[in-house]
Amino acid sequence: MPAHCTPSEEDLALVREALAEIDRLLDGLPNRVRHAFILSRLEGLSQSAIAEQLGVSLATVERDLRRAFLHCLSARSQ
Repeated sequence: MPAHCTPSEEDLALVREALAEIDRLLDGLPNRVRHAFILSRLEGLSQSAIAEQLGVSLATVERDLRRAFLHCLSARSQ
């Protein structure tokens, strides 16, 4: 990578810290719910694309994302 495109050590540390916080917030959720959340929020996939990738219905993805969101809100307030 060209030097101007390489993230600084500080940027990498911030990303690691953010990922650790996301992992903490999602702790305790089933794997599929965590995966759906990550695909939605970090990968930017649509709900229909997530449903296709995970092999579940759109309603299941909607339910999983709602569950993950509420879980994160609850974890943040603790």
